Amino acid sequence: MVSRINILQIISSKDAIGGAQEHTRILCAGLDKNKYRVIVVTRPGSIVPYYKEQGFEVIPVELRHNPGSILKLLGIIKRYKIHIIHTHNMLADRRGCVAGWLGGVPIVVTTIHTLMNTDRFGEEKRGTSIWQYNFLLKHVPKKIIALSKEVKHHTQKELNLGEDRISLIYNASDLSKLNLSVNKQEKKREFGIDENCCVVGTVGRLVELKGYPYLIKAASLILQKFPKKLKFLIVGDGYMSDELKILAKGLGITDKIIFAGQRKDVPEILHIFDIFVSTSYYEGLPRSIIEAQACRVPVVATNVGGTPEVVINNETGILVPPKDEKAIANAVIDLLVDKTKVKRMGNAGREWVQKQFDAPVFIKRTEDLFEDLIRKHIPDVT
Repeated sequence: MVSRINILQIISSKDAIGGAQEHTRILCAGLDKNKYRVIVVTRPGSIVPYYKEQGFEVIPVELRHNPGSILKLLGIIKRYKIHIIHTHNMLADRRGCVAGWLGGVPIVVTTIHTLMNTDRFGEEKRGTSIWQYNFLLKHVPKKIIALSKEVKHHTQKELNLGEDRISLIYNASDLSKLNLSVNKQEKKREFGIDENCCVVGTVGRLVELKGYPYLIKAASLILQKFPKKLKFLIVGDGYMSDELKILAKGLGITDKIIFAGQRKDVPEILHIFDIFVSTSYYEGLPRSIIEAQACRVPVVATNVGGTPEVVINNETGILVPPKDEKAIANAVIDLLVDKTKVKRMGNAGREWVQKQFDAPVFIKRTEDLFEDLIRKHIPDVT
């Protein structure tokens, strides 16, 4: 009889920071230790010491351009007597499905984090490798988890799956870390912001997908109406940093936009935002928006991907078309002139994300899925 289930989590990331990495961290930390033993395979990189600091059993395996990684995974499956393989990201899905099938693992589960078989802008990709990937996902996993309704519907269409093969379990954030008592005046002072100044902010990687040039252009329009007592705070780093700073300089608003870079105190910073803005061209299920709403910050966001599942238009925020600086600016101005709306949307957003996107909700739904699969496929569990 099996008293504890051994789960092998495989994620093909090597960096510590990222949506899939945080998703997997929350799951591994939250699973009931009396029921599950979790082993994590990642690619070698900063994610390894980060996960070890969390107390996880981590085994680095280079999955990219390394067919021998299948043999290493098979060795891990045998050594730890793995009952469930749970994969995250395309490369981990491929290696994990093959190893799970060859190793006779009773249950393979795959989480699809974003639109499968698309590039970073949501454009369709095709080819032999995509056909192979689809074949594996269609035949190996006992269950596929989608992190948003849009991802679920897209995956069903791509793989021609019935409802019994795919489940919706919303992505989540550890909202407890956001329950902070922040001295807003002192925090603003760190960035040279006056205590009476409104802060319009965002958090994310400074990459093309995030559409930050449209935020900078919108800021220029907003500042024409609110030239004083308003700052824009951009938290994050990436290859577009210099380009965005040049754009701000060209628009003559350098003194109004603060590029804060990568920060470890994001939960505290969110509490000084009056409005959160997301200008992405595509999002799966945006954790940064979830966390902003958890801090009672109303959101202006582009109506793309899974964002409409997080932001309820005109209730917890305002949705706007992508690549439209005028629409972004008008939405922000609408909130800046109506403090009552800001408070109402902020409170509604907090209530909404606690019900749908908090870590304990996500953990419970995932454990329920595991337990259902265990009853069906590992009958000798005590």
